[in-house]
Amino acid sequence: MQSYIEVARETALKHISATTEQIEKGMELHNRLFTCDLFGFLPGTLSRKAQGRLGAMAENGASTEELGLAGEWLRGNSHICDDECRAHFDSAIRATGLKATVLACGSEKNLHHSLNRIAYYIHAFDNLQGSIKKATQAAEAETGTCRDGQLAVFCSANCPPAHGGFVDGVEMLRWIDIYYRFGIRIMHLTYNRRNWLGDGCMEPADAGLSLHGREVVKHMNRIGMVVDTPHSGQQTTIDAANHSKAPIMATHTACQSIHPHPRGKNNDALKAIADTGGLVGICAIPYFLGERGTLKDLLNHIDYAVDLMGVDHVGIGTDTTYPMPHYTDVPSPWEKYPKVSPYNGDAWYGAWESVQHLHTTPDEEQQQSLAWTNWPCFTVGLVARGYSEGDIAKIIGGNFLRVLRAVEESAEGLI
Repeated sequence: MQSYIEVARETALKHISATTEQIEKGMELHNRLFTCDLFGFLPGTLSRKAQGRLGAMAENGASTEELGLAGEWLRGNSHICDDECRAHFDSAIRATGLKATVLACGSEKNLHHSLNRIAYYIHAFDNLQGSIKKATQAAEAETGTCRDGQLAVFCSANCPPAHGGFVDGVEMLRWIDIYYRFGIRIMHLTYNRRNWLGDGCMEPADAGLSLHGREVVKHMNRIGMVVDTPHSGQQTTIDAANHSKAPIMATHTACQSIHPHPRGKNNDALKAIADTGGLVGICAIPYFLGERGTLKDLLNHIDYAVDLMGVDHVGIGTDTTYPMPHYTDVPSPWEKYPKVSPYNGDAWYGAWESVQHLHTTPDEEQQQSLAWTNWPCFTVGLVARGYSEGDIAKIIGGNFLRVLRAVEESAEGLI
């Protein structure tokens, strides 16, 4: 793992041309300042035993859905039950130097899958004390209670808690309250497709927020849950900004003016978010960033967003994590993994096929340059670009605390 981290950092630093003095300054700032990934994942590990179990399932003809759900649970349990996996888990978190992260605990698929995933993370919080700690208020990070060597995790949901099957929208609002009680403080309005609330970013109509979507935004404002729009269409994002009484976010996106991927935001949407006092996180996904898809391009998107919106409204939401290498001496499930077609339920929800020409697999250099463990290099890159210490503090974490605090202060609370 140490070799992986070192090679990734060498690759990242190559793409930002930082001097020795800038590297030292960036590392010092990263260690001292509050840092938060606006949208990341916990390190992914899979024990030798768990990999063998998945391999046997694939050999015996398990479906994509069966392997996906089993893999999710086994990855979450490996660093709880296996010492080698726990070492990878803890080392990856330490390498990032992060004090906090936003984590998708609620699913982008359906209520049933969300409850499975929420249970999965409750299990992790209960069993990984000393490594991670659930946080629900900005004060927990501001007062230092989450700076004791544990990663503070703010829980998010990738979609509202239902796509259908409910008698009326009031029931969905009740489920949003239940999400809040689980500790979820940030929620996407849509994933890529259309739902009851509005159009996702892959919908060609880009019809915006529905009447029910307006009700959900109002309800989220009332209880103190951040309205998040990274997968929402441009008009849905703008409508959400216009109807929200509190700052909104797009926690992991990019600037369409630099690269025209539908998961990015156009200038109107970016400005609308900023006008609420909100925040946009630039992601670390190569095919969303364009050009070579390296750390240099991530910094280019940050520069563009800062010029357009102001430094108070820009952060970093990687949408990535550290993947522990697979064992080579154990049967691999990926050799016999079922081919996923657009008609498979596990692929349908993302609608990625509609932009396949823009959705390419990153090469090794791109992956190394934007590796999750390279978070300190992101701060070094900002130093190399000439940002002041105050502005860097805002981009790498301060802006998140400001928005979260503003949403909390404007809320009425659960009724």
